[in-house]
Amino acid sequence: MNPSAFSPKAVPSFLQVGRKILRFFVLAASLLLAACTPIGAHRLPADRFDYNAAIASSTNEQMLLNLVRLRYNETPVFLDLNTVIAQYQVEARAQVGAEIGFSGTGPPGDSIVNPEVGAGWSERPTITYAPRTGPKFIRSLLTPLSPAAVFQLVQSDWPVDDIVWGVVKSINGVGPRAPAGGWNPDYSRMLEALSRVQRARALGVGFEGEARKAFTLRFRQTGLDEKTAAAIATLKRIWGLNPKISEYRLVPGVVPRNADEIAVLTSSMLDLMRGTAALMEVPPQHVKEKRTAQTFKLPPNAPYGGRASISLHLARERPRDAFVAVQKDGWWYSIAMNDLRSKRVLMLLNVLFQLSDGGEHTGGPIVTVPASG
Repeated sequence: MNPSAFSPKAVPSFLQVGRKILRFFVLAASLLLAACTPIGAHRLPADRFDYNAAIASSTNEQMLLNLVRLRYNETPVFLDLNTVIAQYQVEARAQVGAEIGFSGTGPPGDSIVNPEVGAGWSERPTITYAPRTGPKFIRSLLTPLSPAAVFQLVQSDWPVDDIVWGVVKSINGVGPRAPAGGWNPDYSRMLEALSRVQRARALGVGFEGEARKAFTLRFRQTGLDEKTAAAIATLKRIWGLNPKISEYRLVPGVVPRNADEIAVLTSSMLDLMRGTAALMEVPPQHVKEKRTAQTFKLPPNAPYGGRASISLHLARERPRDAFVAVQKDGWWYSIAMNDLRSKRVLMLLNVLFQLSDGGEHTGGPIVTVPASG
């Protein structure tokens, strides 16, 4: 062994090596401590809103895609998002190697420090889907919506044209079609009067008796201006109601049993979706090829000026600024970001769909997708 390796000149090299190793271990310890810090609470705000936005977007896309499928007489499919589990993994590693030269071409005491440090972070969310199937769910699609739910939406200031025109087929036998055919003028008067009563906060949904099993529709009697009082009188006349009372039982059906009832014939969720889809535009060549029927046209005196409740834009390329867009057979069907009516009607369909849900999701397999990128 070379005695000069332990000469006083080699001592500084030992100190330099020690300082390098010490600095490295301080850095490594910092990384390890950071890796041990809980990250769930820090990720919660960002993840919650990111997943929230993604779920809202996919809900709108699913509804619009099913409307387009119905426009082509294809079966709608609903896939429920059951769970979203976000898993995080943080790892850190560190190692160091040191060599001190006691011989060779370099001067005595030369040293080499080989540090290695690394850290990693990954997110592995798992998303579980379940198809909505089964007899109970099918019945919920075919069952007419609740008359009470319709008027509760009217009471909550949802536009009458959206609710009554879109959901209700008739009230006490009064519908869009006149008995002799053509457009029913009483229907337009009914919508106008009901909108006036709604704006005046002059109607409400209640319960009948202590059992609270039957729903009622009540008209306010006091504090009414002349136009609102006239609108209530118009509704009572058109519906053939007893003018001496202000509270009437809400029942499903076409014809009331007496003048104290309001019989409301509502659409089922499937009827509502099919009716909405029939008014949506499609590529003209698809009609020529008989892949779908002609777009149904409404009279100009119908609500929305006879236009479709949801206006679709058709394009070959995905639109950049659409509120929601879906692709089918090489075409993009989208709703514009500034189309407030179409966005509102799409939201209403999602609300009514949840309201009509039968709650049975056990008819098909649960699909679990690891969503790591």
